[in-house]
Amino acid sequence: MKLPPLAWTVALVTALLWLGIGVVQRTGRGAAFGDAVVSELPTTALVFVFALVLFTLRRR
Repeated sequence: MKLPPLAWTVALVTALLWLGIGVVQRTGRGAAFGDAVVSELPTTALVFVFALVLFTLRRR
């Protein structure tokens, strides 16, 4: 099954928004920027996959 470009775009925007919010919160609490990005990456990957699956299921 081929996913439409809109599905990839929505999932990417969702993941980047999640990453941005997480990094801002962590750096606001005193974490270094690099450490904040690295610590948010696993959760961001999960959010990306979840958004992609959810978008695909809603389109059916």
